[in-house]
Amino acid sequence: MTSNNLISFDIFDTALIRKVFYPTDIFKIIEEKVGNNFYNKRIEAEKKAREKYIYYNIVDIYRELPEFDIYDELDAEMNNCFANPDILKIYNPDNCVFISDMYLPSYVLVKMLEKIGYKDPKVYVSCEMKAIKATGELFKKVEEVTSKKIKKHYGDNYIADILGAKIAQIEPLFNPAIHDKDLNLPIIKDSKLKKWLALIEDKKTPLEKLALSHVPLAVEFTKWILENRKEGQKIFFLSRDMYTLYIIAKDYLHAEDVYYLHVSRRSLASISLKSMNKELKERINWIYTEEERKKDFKKSDIDKIEYLKSFNIQDNDIIVDIGYAGTIQATIDYALGIKTLGMYMQVAPDKVPSLNTKMFFNRPVIHFPLMVEIVLGSDEDCVESYKNKKPIFKKEDKERKKLAKILNKIILEEAKTFINEQHASVFDIEQILIHQQYYPSKEIIDLYNKPIYSNRVLNESIINFNVEEIRKGNIKECYARSYCKPLFKKMLNEDKDLKQLNRFIND
Repeated sequence: MTSNNLISFDIFDTALIRKVFYPTDIFKIIEEKVGNNFYNKRIEAEKKAREKYIYYNIVDIYRELPEFDIYDELDAEMNNCFANPDILKIYNPDNCVFISDMYLPSYVLVKMLEKIGYKDPKVYVSCEMKAIKATGELFKKVEEVTSKKIKKHYGDNYIADILGAKIAQIEPLFNPAIHDKDLNLPIIKDSKLKKWLALIEDKKTPLEKLALSHVPLAVEFTKWILENRKEGQKIFFLSRDMYTLYIIAKDYLHAEDVYYLHVSRRSLASISLKSMNKELKERINWIYTEEERKKDFKKSDIDKIEYLKSFNIQDNDIIVDIGYAGTIQATIDYALGIKTLGMYMQVAPDKVPSLNTKMFFNRPVIHFPLMVEIVLGSDEDCVESYKNKKPIFKKEDKERKKLAKILNKIILEEAKTFINEQHASVFDIEQILIHQQYYPSKEIIDLYNKPIYSNRVLNESIINFNVEEIRKGNIKECYARSYCKPLFKKMLNEDKDLKQLNRFIND
């Protein structure tokens, strides 16, 4: 039995979401195809049509644009939209209609709605009904045509959808457009990418936001590596930080001759310590106690070198990592007597000299590398040594591994879609990363301050904001060992009891 009551939905920014951030950004997509200053001319043409006609339509607009093809705009609208999942979930063709103040004809809107999943949509549009929502008149005309009462109306425009519905004695439900919400977004150029980030910021949990904010980096860095490889070069992704990128390259981009190398600075340390490279030895010494150095120096390197040799790494093959000083690449080069190419997101200014490297970022962007390691790193244990050409792992914290598994899964699931539907420039990725490092949510700051991501024995974390130690008078020591000093200061400033201690720390 069909109900005599209807539910109505606004179309754009309510039932249907454009892939661009601002509605007029669709004109920028068209300009990429047709040029000739289309964006500005299209905005001006609509102003003129609005002045001439109360209920103007797309044809009226294009009378002011004789040099352009109306179908370029219709195609752009059709190809750059998707359904609002919350509205699609409650949509029922038997008792739902779509009402829009819009210049596009109803037959075009019907095709767009059908394409994104709305079955048998009934569309009523202002340019055809000669009425608008803000006065309540369009709602009343729809009720007359359908001989049914509209009980509820969902919309994003407060004047047209909410106040207009109230005038028509319809219960309004306000769903603000994403571009009207006060969201914590980085300043980026690409409109589609900005929309993607806005939807993440609006809908996802803090942990999901953390993982998804690194998808553009993971995808575009991987693509950059593959696009810049030369014929015959094999690619070796280093564990654990490059796990997600290895999967993207192998399984999603179907790259050949890509390998996953189980190595760490500690697993290859005995080779590094015996190197004639002074800078390499100094870098390795930095992570060791004197006792550990002496112990590792005596270790045999046979199993380690045999493991590396089993991959047949050759001159000019590619080593991939986030990038610090390039100690692992330098150690591999020394152990095998070769000269590899390191392809890094970023390397430190004081990298190991004489390394052959290329960088994705041309300026310092990853200010706190451990943050990126946390998000991209796999949930496997750290490799400690080798036997019979196979890695031997050291058992690590279960909580860290559990979180890493969650982060990996989120990134890899989204990367499948991102590869086909999104593009991120290096500039935009830089802005996303800088924003994520300096302006994470409270939940993520608390996550970074857990000891599971650094030295659990000493109760240290990446941020190392240890209230107990600070109260004991060790604020300078905690701050000195913090990998993220800006976030340490942020936590200090937000602690009403300890904020006064700010004067005791400096960079």
